Parts: sequence; structure tokens; C-alpha cells
Amino acid sequence: MVLQILQQGVLGFCWTASLVSAYTPTISDPDAPNAQTSCPGYQAQDMNVNANKLTATLTLAGPACNAYGSDIDTLQLTVEYQDAHRLAVNIEPMYMDSSNQSYYILPPDLVDKPQSATFMPATDLAFNWGNTPSFWFDVRRNSTNATLFSTRNTKIVYENQFLEFVTQLPPNYNVSGLGEHIHALRLEPGFVATNWNADIADPTNRNMYGTHPFYMETRYSPSPQNKKVQGFSHGVYLRNAHGLEAVFGEQNLTWRAIGGSIELYFMDGPTPADVTAQYTSGIVGLPAMQQYWTLGFHQCHWGYANWSTVQYNIDQYRLNDIPLETQWIDIDYMDAYADFTTDPVHFPVDEGQELIRKLHSAGQHFIPIIDAALWWPGNLTNYTSYNHGHELGVFIKNPDGSEYVGQVWPGNAVWPDWVNPKAEEFWASEIADFHGILAFDGIWNDMNEPSSFCDGSCGTKSPQAGFLGQTQRDVNAPPYAINNVQGELSAKTVATNATQYGGVQHYDVHNIFGYGLLKATNAGLQRAMPGKRPFIIGRSTFAGAGKYSGHWGGDNSASWQLMYWSIPQALTNALFGIPMFGPDTCGISGNTSEEQCGRWMQLSAFFPFYRNHYGIGEQGREAWRWPRVAEWSRDTIRIRYSILPYIYTLFHAASTIGSTVMRALQWEFPNDPSLFGADRQFLLGPAIMVIPVLNTNVSSVDGVFPGGDQQLWYDWYNQTAIPKQQHQGQNTTVDVPLGHIPVYVRGGYIVPMQQPSYTIAESRRNAWAVLVALDNNGSARGSLYLDDGESQEPSQTQTVKFSAQKSSLVANVQGRFALVDGVVTPLANVTVMGVQEFTDGSAVTFNGEKVDTHKVIYDQPRQLLQIIGLQETTFKGAWADSWEIKWGKI
Repeated sequence: MVLQILQQGVLGFCWTASLVSAYTPTISDPDAPNAQTSCPGYQAQDMNVNANKLTATLTLAGPACNAYGSDIDTLQLTVEYQDAHRLAVNIEPMYMDSSNQSYYILPPDLVDKPQSATFMPATDLAFNWGNTPSFWFDVRRNSTNATLFSTRNTKIVYENQFLEFVTQLPPNYNVSGLGEHIHALRLEPGFVATNWNADIADPTNRNMYGTHPFYMETRYSPSPQNKKVQGFSHGVYLRNAHGLEAVFGEQNLTWRAIGGSIELYFMDGPTPADVTAQYTSGIVGLPAMQQYWTLGFHQCHWGYANWSTVQYNIDQYRLNDIPLETQWIDIDYMDAYADFTTDPVHFPVDEGQELIRKLHSAGQHFIPIIDAALWWPGNLTNYTSYNHGHELGVFIKNPDGSEYVGQVWPGNAVWPDWVNPKAEEFWASEIADFHGILAFDGIWNDMNEPSSFCDGSCGTKSPQAGFLGQTQRDVNAPPYAINNVQGELSAKTVATNATQYGGVQHYDVHNIFGYGLLKATNAGLQRAMPGKRPFIIGRSTFAGAGKYSGHWGGDNSASWQLMYWSIPQALTNALFGIPMFGPDTCGISGNTSEEQCGRWMQLSAFFPFYRNHYGIGEQGREAWRWPRVAEWSRDTIRIRYSILPYIYTLFHAASTIGSTVMRALQWEFPNDPSLFGADRQFLLGPAIMVIPVLNTNVSSVDGVFPGGDQQLWYDWYNQTAIPKQQHQGQNTTVDVPLGHIPVYVRGGYIVPMQQPSYTIAESRRNAWAVLVALDNNGSARGSLYLDDGESQEPSQTQTVKFSAQKSSLVANVQGRFALVDGVVTPLANVTVMGVQEFTDGSAVTFNGEKVDTHKVIYDQPRQLLQIIGLQETTFKGAWADSWEIKWGKI
């Protein structure tokens, strides 16, 4: 969190997240050296090729330029066909001299590194290279002969503190990714994607909390078969954790990093869904499967005075009948803001234990914040968490070997060193011990960029500037200055020359500090709650963080603009393999209004992570504070909870095959170029589309119904097909009176549903319904995944495959699952939209037995068939066995 004024008596000074005006990024300096014109590039020699691997030596093609550091004379090139869809290109120094540590290569024990196949896989990717005028390479798609990545006619620059390479892009390119940033989904010429993790309250077009050097590009061309436009997507990932920039030109992309290696991975797609699956399942890791209850509505506030005020909020949600699944708490509960403690006066342990007990007995949950830094008392005291870490030597150090001390909420503070192999064990143990005091259900990790309120080791007054080894590497003010939103790299964070395990400097691992914290927190929750899936929401992330944690949008203010930005932010996080994402609904800071908070509560109800949160001293914005917002929230949460089985199934697919939960329109309609930049509406999975209200005082919004005349869309509320006059790329005006958020169901899909109740646990006990949206051919498909909702390795799982065609709906049940307490959940209703004929003499059968006519309702004008009251027919359970429903002439 970032606020302008710290609480009185904590640190005794004020801090604002202002930019450092004296800092000039190199891209803004017209006199800075141009490495492409001044550097010689390399020549390739000693080429060696075997079944799936190519190696070569790269040597400088002329005198060293030393543009922003010392040129590396000799490099090793390794190219591997790693599987049927992935090609790896790695360039790093030939001779790794550990004596002077002039460069740092990201090891696989800190961030996962994909493995190569042991055979030559069939692949659509081809690697080409040449030496004229200097070494270049490109990657081509064989099936279309399109060059996806090319460094032709540019130089590869490799220095101890500076890397540069350039790839060509087509005119009007379609690229998204390269986060984390607040920006439209489509990236355009002139945009600079900087990666240096910073605690900054959602700056537009600048670096912020996370680093994800991965992008997806889509190119459109006529299909060789039918000449219709067809989209071909591919992905590119640079496995480099150093500070870097990706600079978009009119027809090129220039990568510049201040360390590390050129470790590139290419994924061939060819669909957007293929790219995300290849990136997560093959490279950075599949997203974590969430517990079922985490998909409910969450409330948090920084500023609770005591446990009684927390309980008051819980009670108000219940009194206003607004489902509250999880109560969160910010740093207020800590003793002087020290992690793993509670304030004995305002938040005594026994009262907290009773509040959590009441929540759990009501089927609700509790999550506290645990920040990245620990209070530094200066010597061993009764603060056991610091004592344990100090004795193990797991805190980041100053160059002289003393503990590096910055300042955060508790005052003087230290940070665990995630390079140290003992640090994760230390952190996991602290979490498990704290869980024995407060039985929390998950953890919220904040301030993990890492954030500090001062520059340098201010607690010990150790100098922040320094050099490393004999090469005089300047890590505090490197020769190339990336476009960091905070200015100097050490501003408001751990100093770049702070020393970590094995002599590693923070300069080299800054961007993976947050990743290390999330990984350690995940291990701690597994220890605290064995067998259960850890639930974590963290702020700072790195590529692959999704396998440990979800993410929230950070300190977004209460503005309509940031409400809109949350959509492309969520979509890019989906690309990065972090599906569990949502913003601070209604804003953490600034004034909101009944209209804005109401619209935002409705929008966020369709995000994977759904939390209302606001800061200390701010206007209250819980959903119960306005009667109309309470009404609108109830209505929309009812929709969300009814489709939770569908959302949970999406998460299972994400965690097993790498698909996305929240989706851009273009990902589902990859052959429509007009949709690539569409980011003011979105899909939840393939079947649910939302067109939110993102402006004040409007009664209508424009939206797109993709797919053209061949795609049916149904209004969620009246269950009637949208008229077909919409065409590809055309906007359609939709009425949006206050309290209404347009939601649509895509023809051709089936959505499993359950009757919603106040909590997720109650909802899971309710009867089922199935919503069928037929396409133009009278067909539809869908699926349902069931398990106990919490186990890492469930003992019982069940999958239901739905198929509708030729006036028949089949549910094919595989596996067994029953609620632990034996509650039977029958099938109550089946609704089929788009039934064109159900004339006199038509009937409905369930497994061949005719359904009573009073249970069959057909609305001819709406083409809507409803089959109700099936509880007696399915008294053994909706999914006890496979079944078939038929309608029409019997």
C-alpha cells in the first residue's frame, strides 16, 4: 500500500511516491550512445548440430564498443527444439568467471527453467542464422513461411551491464503482454515496457509491481484453403530477471537489459489459447488450483480499530443479505506493524480467535496481511520471528556483512534473502507457528517489490553505493539507466548493492524478490494446513508466480479510468498464467460514489478474484453502505454464485492444461482482426460475455457481439437470442439503467449452475440447474468438474461432459463425488435457449421416461424450453449417473 502520510509516531516523517526528477532514463537522453551503430556485433563459428540441438561460438566482429559496460568477447549460442511447439535460443558468456562476478545468469533453482526433449520433435518452428553483416538469427513458422522473430540487419550487443537485441515487427502489429503495466491490451509504437518492480500506485504506462517479459503476437493472413482471414498467434518469453526495457518502434521491438542473458523461448501457437497453454504448461508452470470458497466475495479495509469493528462489518453484510465469503484484515491487527504478531490492546489474540471461530462456524473465512519485511529491533529481543531469522542468517546483508536495514511500516526493517536456501524454511516455519495462534485460511502478501520508505540501508546508515569485483561494475547507477518510474534503481526499495547469499547482489535478483516471498508463503501454508491448496494474493510477481499465488491490481484509486484499466490488467495477467486476479473494487483511495461503487461491484463480480478494499482515513465503501448498492450487489453476486460451478471448472482447466479463465474477445475469436484491441468488455471462459458500464451518468453503452451472423448470443436475463443484425466489428448500443450490467451467453455452450445461497458452503448443497445455449445448428457443449473444493490431491473427483444436438441433451458422468456430509444435490431445472420448434404433440423425456407436462414450459416467441421440478427424478443426485433429456415429437 502507498499513502502520502504515515501514521503519526510510526516513523516520524512523511513520504510521497513522487518521481525522482533528477533521474534521466537513457532513452530520453539524445546524446546517449547508439549501440546499434557503435557496436560491432558478433560472428558465429564452430557450429555443431545434432538431432534437436545447435551450438556455436560467437566472437566480437570488431573492436569492443563498451557502450554501457564492458563487451563480452566470446559467447555461447545454444538452440534447442524443446518440444513440438517450443524453440529455445540461449546466448550467454562462454566463460563464467566466478571470481569477479561481472555478470549474473538466472539459475534454475530460483526460477524454473524448462527442460529439453531428448529427441527431435516434429515442430512448426525453424531456426535460421547468418553472419552478414554480423551474426543474426530468425525464427520462422514453416506452415505459413512467416518470419516470427528476426534480428537481421541489427547488432546483438552483450556487455556485462547491458544487453540489446532488436526484432522486426510487421506494420500495425498486434502484440499484448510485457507487464506489469496499466495500459490498453494492445501495445503500440512508442510504448516502453520497463521491468523493475516498484511500489507505485498504478501509474499509467510505467513499470509497477511485477515483471513478465513475455508477449503474444497475432498475425492475420488469408487461409491457403479458403482465402478467409485466419489468425496465427505465437509467444516470446525472455527469461531474464534483471531490469530491462522493451521499446516498441513502428516496425520493431528493441530489448535492453542491464544484466543476465539472452534466454529466449518461442511458442508456435497457433491460436491464442495454444500460446497461453504452451507458456504455462511448458515453461513457467501451470496456475495454482484455487479452493472453491476463494471464488466468493471478499471484504477488506485498512483502518479497522479493533476486532469489534471487524465484526461489525461482518454483521452488516449479514443484516443486508449481501453474501460475504471472506473477511480480510490489513496491518491494523499487528503489534506495532510487526509480522506474525497481534496488537495486545486493540486486537488481542483471544478475541481474534473467537471472531475466526464464528466465521468458520458460519462457513466463512479469514485472511490477514503479512508483509515482506520484518521489524528490526537492533538486537535480540522478545520478537521471536526476527530472532529466528537472525540466528539462521537469512536476512539480506550490507556489503560489509551486517544486516541491511531499511524502513517500512514497523520502522526499521529487514528482508529475508530468498537466494539463501534456508530462507524459505524459515518463512514457512513462521507462517505455520502463526497459524497456531490465528487460524487463518490464506495469506495476503504486500510490499514485496520489495518496498522501503527510504533509500539505502537507512537503519544502519550503511552507504548504498558500491561496486562489485574487479570489473568495477556499478550496480547503483549502471551505465544504462532504464526508464524506472521511481527514478534511481534503489529509490524506495532495497539498495541494488545489498548483498545476498553467495555474494549475489540485489541488483541481479530484485525483480524476483516478490516471487520468492510468494513461493515461501505457499510452502508455509502447506505446512500450516497440510493437504489443502494454499490461497495467496500477492502484489509483486514474476513470470511463473501464478503457480504459487493470485494477484490483485494494487493501489488503484476510485476512478472510472482505473475501473476500465482493471480489464486489460486482468487480461494480461491471464496471459501471464495468473488467472486469480481482481482490482481493489471501488478503489483503495479517493472519493467514490453510489453510482461508481455500484457499477464497480457489478463489474468485479465477473472477475476471478472479487474483493472490495479501501484505505485508512478514506470514505467507507462497503457494499452495505448504500441501500441501492446493496441491492445491485445482491443481484449480481447471485449471478456469480449461480455460475460458480462453471468458474470452478474453468480454474481446473487452467491448472491442468493452461487455459485462461477471464478472456479477451480475440482469444475466443482469433480470426477477427477487429477484436485484437477490444478490452472494454470480456469473456468469462468461452460462454459468458460481460459488457460493463465504465463511465459515469450513462444510460447506454456500446458493445460488440463477436462471431458475425453465424454466432448466436443470448441475453442472460430474458434468455432470448440477440437479433442477428449485428455484424463483425460493429458496435451495438445496449441499455444500461442503474443497477443493470449486461451479461450474455454464447450460443453453442452449456453452463452448469447451482442455486446460490449466502455462503459457498451453503451454495454447494443446493440443487443444480443446466443452462443450454444452442447454436444455429441446434448444438452446444460444456463441462463440469467437481471435487471437495480444497484438497491438493482430492480422493474423489468427477467430470461431467455435456453435449446437446438433435433435440437431445446428454450428461456423460465420469468418476464419483459426494459432499463429505452426504448431502444429495439433485438436478432441479434444465433451460434450453434457441429451441425453434416445440409444437403440439411434443414432449420431454428423461432417460426415456416422459416428463410430466406441468414440468415442461415452452415459450414460442422466446424459443425457450424450460424443464423444471426434476428433483424427484434425480433424488440420488444430479450426477449420480449419466443421463439424457430429449424434446420434440415422441
